[in-house]
Amino acid sequence: MASLLLDTASWDLCVDAFGNIAVCGPPYSLAQDAACHTRLWLGELRYDTTQGVNYQGLILGHWAPPALIKANIAFEAMRATGVGTAKVYFTYWKQRVLKGVIEVTPINAPPVGQPPIVPFVVPTAVQSY
Repeated sequence: MASLLLDTASWDLCVDAFGNIAVCGPPYSLAQDAACHTRLWLGELRYDTTQGVNYQGLILGHWAPPALIKANIAFEAMRATGVGTAKVYFTYWKQRVLKGVIEVTPINAPPVGQPPIVPFVVPTAVQSY
């Protein structure tokens, strides 16, 4: 499934060589859609306020256990269309800054015994002020 291509630094739309809004397809669109789901705050989506990570209530301003943070982020990443599994790894956690990656694999991964599909890594960062 195609998705609008977002700049990884600014999370803004990109343009292609012809000046049109750029689109991306699988496998990058799968990783980008999972990242979009994890960047969504609970209640922020106007027509479905049940989607999003509960950053305000469970994570920011609280001493949340790492397993709780990972579970919330992985759950939201798996809500993206086409995502089969999502694993969250923390790469940095110091002075109220948390960084990590989300490893997502497609829902139609090959059966056991066949070469695996290489997972895609999505950079994420959460910072509390």
